[in-house]
Amino acid sequence: MIYQNPERSRKYLFLIEQLLRSYQGQHQSILDDNSELLDSELIEIMRQRAEAEKNMGNIQNYEFLNSIADRLNETLPSSFSSNLDIYTKANKYLDSPLEFGIIQLNLGANFYEKYDNRWGNILVNLEEAINFFEQGFLILSYENTPDQKMWLSCINILGVCYFEKYQIKGNSNDIEKAIKAYGSALNYYPENTLEWAMVQLNLGNSYCVRQGKPLENLTKAIKCYKNSLRVRKQETYPTEWADVQINLALAYYRRGLLGHSQNAEDLEQAIECSKRALRVYDDSSKYPKRWAQLQHNLGLSYSDRRKGKSADNIELAIDYFNQSLTVTTKEADPYQWAQRQRTLGVVYRQRAQGGRGDSITSFKLGIECHEKALLVFNQEKYPVAWAETQHTLAECYRSFAKLTKPRENLKKAIACGTQAINQFQDNPQKLATVKFELGTCYKNLASEGEEQEKNLTLAIKCYQDALGVTSRESKPSFWADTKNSIANAYQHNGQYQEAINSYQDALLVHTRDTFPTDYIRTLVNQDLRTGTISSGGECHLPLHMAF
Repeated sequence: MIYQNPERSRKYLFLIEQLLRSYQGQHQSILDDNSELLDSELIEIMRQRAEAEKNMGNIQNYEFLNSIADRLNETLPSSFSSNLDIYTKANKYLDSPLEFGIIQLNLGANFYEKYDNRWGNILVNLEEAINFFEQGFLILSYENTPDQKMWLSCINILGVCYFEKYQIKGNSNDIEKAIKAYGSALNYYPENTLEWAMVQLNLGNSYCVRQGKPLENLTKAIKCYKNSLRVRKQETYPTEWADVQINLALAYYRRGLLGHSQNAEDLEQAIECSKRALRVYDDSSKYPKRWAQLQHNLGLSYSDRRKGKSADNIELAIDYFNQSLTVTTKEADPYQWAQRQRTLGVVYRQRAQGGRGDSITSFKLGIECHEKALLVFNQEKYPVAWAETQHTLAECYRSFAKLTKPRENLKKAIACGTQAINQFQDNPQKLATVKFELGTCYKNLASEGEEQEKNLTLAIKCYQDALGVTSRESKPSFWADTKNSIANAYQHNGQYQEAINSYQDALLVHTRDTFPTDYIRTLVNQDLRTGTISSGGECHLPLHMAF
């Protein structure tokens, strides 16, 4: 028998999943209930699935599926058995590649379902899904596939798999592969259909986290989300409309951190988009995850808001974050709980630096939030989140050192930042921010009188490393902050001309109109009239966090 029906392949895979999840005494009854599926094609797919289980280290599943396949091969009618032998010996799929491709796509979808439902090892399931999809797409194109609807669904899911793998592993190549997959889907989905709008949303998500040229990528993301809203309207698809608003808020928020001329307005747009989504997700008991996410998102936007009083915005941000944590718990959703604890910790640091209340108490609360996050974010299971938490904890300790036990807290900050470095070798933007933080820690430690020459040399090297993977065009605000900070280090090290040059570079971005506070700080650091340099304050980076 040569399989021709993709729907039948899905039934085979569902039957195999039933067998894997059942107790020993249920196996025969499950097979009896699905007698119409017991054929040579099932045996072949079962053996393929067994090999996949073996590759994942699930030897028990491998042996179980092969034993079922052996038994079926013995008990099926002789015509099935003989056909299977003939096909196996002749490598039948070389003669029927389309059927083989269909099975590969269905196996990919099956492993993605396992990932989506959090069955087993999520990373292994993602990688297996990607492997099977890629094998299937080597054979099947949109034009030659027997089921074009299935092909489109699978190419979109492949993009989702690469995006999710990036979220876990942090490899920027996976985002490029996701964008390519979504682009393939958009080549064939009719414009302004629900499916087209779904892919536009997914493509926007990928542009949001793409490395390099952030202003360009975030502008593309915003365009994708607006395309999706052409179909996902509030009156016809309210929850889908609200979901796009959530992601549109993310894109505006991230673009607002870049320091371009409309950055303050971008942050206002982020707040408005989140509030629009709350028109739909307004009930925490009915929509607990979305409601909590929106509280968190609003907290982020207010924490970096340019308009209004800074202290007021920080208090609003903390209130929104705490509201989110009334619903998001460690027991129900440990990853999100840890992520939000870390973000709250960063905002407590912001309050300690210029908000209301006792600064030492705020720093201690910030450090406590980070320690809670690390209860979940261990290096083995969540390496990227672990490294990001070490980075922001380093920022807390570095800032705390200004108030108490400077040498002790700076050394703690350096230890945390050093741990984060290795994880970000393949992510230049994050590597640059950690290098910036370490540079500031070494510079401050030198100013405390500890091994001044050594620590200033280390500080300058860290800033140079950060500038080596950052350009004025890609991240203007961060580039200028780093130029200002390396100028301070040069000044303390007696390298006055290098300091003046770096301050002048910083003023290319820190203009009176776009960054008035930083503009004044840089002018204070550099007295252009006399060529003398005064010691200036630290630059405070915005909250670089994802929704």
